[in-house]
Amino acid sequence: TCVIVGYDSGDDVTRSVARLTQPSSSLASLVVVDNGPASSASSSSCMALASERVLVWPYRAGRGFGAACSDGVNASPYSDAIIFINPDTIVTPSILDTLGNALRSHPTFGIVGAKLVDSSGAPQPSGGSFPTISGLVNSKTLMIGGLFARATTSPGKPVSPVVPVDWVSGAVMMIRREAWDAVGG
Repeated sequence: TCVIVGYDSGDDVTRSVARLTQPSSSLASLVVVDNGPASSASSSSCMALASERVLVWPYRAGRGFGAACSDGVNASPYSDAIIFINPDTIVTPSILDTLGNALRSHPTFGIVGAKLVDSSGAPQPSGGSFPTISGLVNSKTLMIGGLFARATTSPGKPVSPVVPVDWVSGAVMMIRREAWDAVGG
């Protein structure tokens, strides 16, 4: 199951749905949670996406993004994994299989994320470690001439396809259903 929550983002949602529902896609079901105003043109374009594989849910509760994600999962058919994709994220057709294979290959992982790049191909933050006080002091701040200055960091060295991290970006993440249920959604 894939959940996309949009707020007045009809064109982005339309593009995401088109990519995720290509005939070669392994996606069984997709829930589009329309979190925007009912009167918007975006809401109308979202409603037009409804099909056998795509459930469009007009979400008007106004409880925020996290609640809309949870309610989108609750509205979807049960599956062993849930993938969340931001509406403006452009995914490759193989993303579902790639992330699904990562979860199957690493049974102790609860969540897997994707490598993110911007429109120029430059890497974007997609996962990492939780900060610690000593880590922040040692790696982010340098004492220079009595003033504190931010240290510059390189974009990062290449990483292997699977790297254990404390957090992943919410732009694209697949969550094992068992982990989702264990934390209460």
